[in-house]
Amino acid sequence: MLCLNKRHSNRAFVQFHLKQNKEILLRLGWNLLRLWSTDFWVDGKGELDRLDREIQDVLGKERAKRAAKEATEKEEVAKKELPCTPAYQEDMPITQDVICTIPEKPLPPESLVARPVSTQNDQYKITSNRIAAKPHGLFAAEYKNWVSHPLPDPRNDGLFHKVVDGLIEIIEAEGPMYCHRAYHLYAHACGIHKVGRLIRSVFNRAVNRGVTIGKLFIDKQHGTSAANGYLNCVVRVPDTPEIELRIGGGRALEEIPLNEIAALMDMVAKQFAIHEEEQLFRKVLDRYKIKRFTSKARGILEAAKEIIPV
Repeated sequence: MLCLNKRHSNRAFVQFHLKQNKEILLRLGWNLLRLWSTDFWVDGKGELDRLDREIQDVLGKERAKRAAKEATEKEEVAKKELPCTPAYQEDMPITQDVICTIPEKPLPPESLVARPVSTQNDQYKITSNRIAAKPHGLFAAEYKNWVSHPLPDPRNDGLFHKVVDGLIEIIEAEGPMYCHRAYHLYAHACGIHKVGRLIRSVFNRAVNRGVTIGKLFIDKQHGTSAANGYLNCVVRVPDTPEIELRIGGGRALEEIPLNEIAALMDMVAKQFAIHEEEQLFRKVLDRYKIKRFTSKARGILEAAKEIIPV
């Protein structure tokens, strides 16, 4: 609201500032509607009626854009809904990435059932006891870190759809990850040093939007709290496995999904025949290239051990 009369606004320095203000607000996604105080004094009802018409016009255009965008997103999701490939193929090449199904009771290595990694979204669900890994190693690949670049400010409501796209980009690059890691990566990319309650709420809505349009999938983890929304949930894009064993990639232990730690712990215990808890925990930390064995690390490893199938 600019409480200036027309004579004052005609001055050169005032016009310069008004132009700057307009350009800044438009860049931030605002719509500008002018109401001069002198005009309102002369014909208040007429000016309010004009404002109401202009506001309704802006809302109508925004709703039309949103409806068109949602229709496009639904078409993209529909195109991806293709029949799933068979769950098992006799002539599967040895070099192909596989998903190893870990049985409830220990079995010899030759009895493990191997299935190719499916790239379909919905029809082939990957449960928590299936792991993406190479047949002859404990890790599928090096952890791929998202390459940081400037992202839209999540505090600007007009850029919400771009916030959704930014989070999807991060999650797609890094694979299965905790939401709180994705939130912090996004925040740092746009110059925000702390993810407070309001920004966390925006990110939670963005993740929920990604799930709704079929571009994200949520795996709830041990210790998930409804108060924090998706903060402690593992999020991934639909065409990736639920558990993917990877070298740390600079992640702190608390940033590694608990089911990933549990899967690695189970495989390490079986490969090296480790029965002592302390030795097993140190071996897992060594695999993730984490040197310090703190009380916090012990708590995380104990929680991971609890969810290993007996």
